[in-house]
Amino acid sequence: MSMGSKEETSMPDRAPVYTNDLADLRWLEVKASSATPTTFKGRNGVRLEDGMVVVPNLELESGALQVEIAAPGPSYPGVAFRIADDVNFELAYGTPHASGLWDALQYDPVFRGSNTWQLHHGPGFQKKASIPVGEWYDLTLEFREDKAWLCIGGQPPLFVPRLARPTRSGFIGLWTYRTAYFRDLKVYAGSDRGTPDGPQAAAAAQDEIPASPPDTLMEWLVPGHGAVKCEPHGILLLNRYFDQSLGQVALSRTFVLERNTQVEMAFGFSDDLSLVLDGEIVFVGNNVFHGFADRAARGYVEHDAYRVSRAVAAGKHELLAKVRVTEGFGWGLALSLSAGGLELLPASFS
Repeated sequence: MSMGSKEETSMPDRAPVYTNDLADLRWLEVKASSATPTTFKGRNGVRLEDGMVVVPNLELESGALQVEIAAPGPSYPGVAFRIADDVNFELAYGTPHASGLWDALQYDPVFRGSNTWQLHHGPGFQKKASIPVGEWYDLTLEFREDKAWLCIGGQPPLFVPRLARPTRSGFIGLWTYRTAYFRDLKVYAGSDRGTPDGPQAAAAAQDEIPASPPDTLMEWLVPGHGAVKCEPHGILLLNRYFDQSLGQVALSRTFVLERNTQVEMAFGFSDDLSLVLDGEIVFVGNNVFHGFADRAARGYVEHDAYRVSRAVAAGKHELLAKVRVTEGFGWGLALSLSAGGLELLPASFS
C-alpha cells in the first residue's frame, strides 16, 4: 500500500530530524522480548515481538513520524510517543486482523504499564480502516498539543481530539504486541497541522468524543487516598491513579434524598464490580475481553451496559463500588445516578 498525498497524510515538507532503515539496531534502545534485523517480503527491517524499541536522545513535544509495517498474522503494531518511561507513554496502532472493523485503528494510552483500550473506545479513540495482513503498508502519526492523527496509507486518519496523557516532551518508539516487521523510520520535529476546515473539519467532527451522559458521577472518594476524577468522557480511569498490582479499589459517594423515591443506576465497568448501597449488595458482575466475536466480547466500559433500580427512603445514603482488575486492558468504571430530589454530597472526607 503506498502513501497518499501530503494533503491526505500531512507529512512535513522539511527534512526529518531522524531516519533509520531499521536494518541495524545499534542506535536504538531495545525494550522488546525480541528484536532481530531480518528480511520480510524482500525488504530489510526489524522483526519485533512484544514490546518496543526507542529512539534515544530525541525528545519531542510535537512531531510526526512515518514507518513501514508488515504483520504476518494477528498483531498490534504501531508507534509510541511522548514516552516518559517504560510504563507510561502515548500509543497508537493499526490491527491488520481487524481490517475493516471499527477498531482497526486504535489510540491506547499506557498508564503504569497497562494498556487502557477498554476505556478508550468509540469516536476519538478508534476508526475503521483497511490494513493488509502479510504485506508492507505505511503508517503515519502526527501529534501536537493534546491532539494526534493516525493514518494508514492515504485513508482518512483517526483524529484523537484529546490525548489522555499530559502534554510534554517524550521519546519516540516502535511498539507491537505479537510479531510485526518495521522498516524505514522517519521522524520530524514540530507539526504542520493547522486548524481543520472544510472537508477536514467534517471528518474531524466524526471523531469527536461524546460528552459524558447526564447524572454521571464524575468524582469518587477512595478511602485512604482522596478524591479521584473521571476522564472528560465520564469514565474513571483507575490506571491513572493506581498500579493494577493493587488488585482492587473501593470507591464511594454519599447522597441525600429529600423523599422516598426510586434510584436509578446505569453503569459499565472493567473488570469485576460489586455495587453496595447502604450495606446491601445490589450488583455483582464481570466484564473482560472474550475475543473478537462482536463488540460485546471486547470488554469495553460502556456507560449504560448495566442497570439497577432500587426503591430508597428519604435521608442520607452511601453507594460503594468495589472495582477489581484481572487483565491489563484498562481498569475503571462509569456510573450515572439519578432520582427525584437527589443531592450529591462532595467526594471528600467528612
